Amino acid sequence: MKALAYIRTSSLTNVGSDKDSHKRQLVAIQDYAGVVGYDIAEIFSDEGVKGKEQVYNRQGFGSMIMYSQENNIDTVIVETANRFSRDLLTQLVGLEYLKKQGITLIASDSPSAFVEKSPTATLVQQILGAVSQFESRSVVEKLAGARKRIRIAKGKCEGRKGYIERNPSFVKDIINLRKQGLTLQGISEVLTTKGHKTKYGNPISSGQIYKILKLYENKQHTPFASDIA
Repeated sequence: MKALAYIRTSSLTNVGSDKDSHKRQLVAIQDYAGVVGYDIAEIFSDEGVKGKEQVYNRQGFGSMIMYSQENNIDTVIVETANRFSRDLLTQLVGLEYLKKQGITLIASDSPSAFVEKSPTATLVQQILGAVSQFESRSVVEKLAGARKRIRIAKGKCEGRKGYIERNPSFVKDIINLRKQGLTLQGISEVLTTKGHKTKYGNPISSGQIYKILKLYENKQHTPFASDIA
């Protein structure tokens, strides 16, 4: 059985090779996976992301969902329930989102944590539909308004350039490492040792690497992101 590991750190002060949070979470996930017979196919992470941040706004989480769909992996393991989210509403909205994607979420310290029922959980689940609809409409209206203001001011609406346009040699390094058979986490570790960082000074995460590979794949029609488990 294959599963994906998801790691979240709420503060950037806990990010780095000399910090314990990422390592501790990964060890707990791998220990649980080994006991029950799961093989961790890939590791995805979100650094500096608060627990109340909705899962569909998290870059690493989004890349993980894409990877799971393309590789038919329907299980995600986290260290604890609060690594997924500390906020009840955010947790329940996230669980509903995963359910729609056909994904099962497991907390290594309490495998039944995400299937337990309580009066509070039942009450919140009854209003999830209304909450999701409100959030969806609000986001659509805000984006439409922002695009309209930009078009009026500039005559067009452009997105920012990605890694492929800004740093093609960096993307080439990632592709070469992927061709060598390295996993996304392995590529992240190699890039970290070479001193590559985000504009905020953080390590390049496995989720960011997957997104870069997918963008290149879509442009070149050449599979790089999903041909190696």
